[in-house]
Amino acid sequence: MTGLTLAWLAVDAVLVARPRTDAASVAAVLDRQLTDADTVIFCPDQLAPDVVRLLDHRPRLLSLPHQDWPGRLDWTDYRRRIETEDPARLARQVADGRGDGAVWLVPRYGYRPFGTRCQQLGAALLDLLGPADQYPVPDRRGAETVWRWAPP
Repeated sequence: MTGLTLAWLAVDAVLVARPRTDAASVAAVLDRQLTDADTVIFCPDQLAPDVVRLLDHRPRLLSLPHQDWPGRLDWTDYRRRIETEDPARLARQVADGRGDGAVWLVPRYGYRPFGTRCQQLGAALLDLLGPADQYPVPDRRGAETVWRWAPP
């Protein structure tokens, strides 16, 4: 019994020390070029809280679905809010109000019930803002990409 308890404690210590998100990797990619004048969009919004806490700058933060503060999630009517959010409208809002900063998209695909909404957002931003620089972010599944549109 003592051996089993010690083994359980050892496994628990390893699991507690292991990062459960890729937020540090995403924040590191953003912080290399991010400024306070930039806009960062998280899709899905669930990515934002852990990343926002680690950023060195305070850019304009947006998410899909909309959150009053992307550093904190509001789960009220969550599915309905996702299903009624228009990715193209968010892209137009970003393009119209980008100011002098760069635009960043931090996407992750395959989250339910998002379907292809994050891909639709990326496609709409490409249509409105043109080609984007892509920055690979290593994660537990291989690599994801953060997109950056340079300032106008």
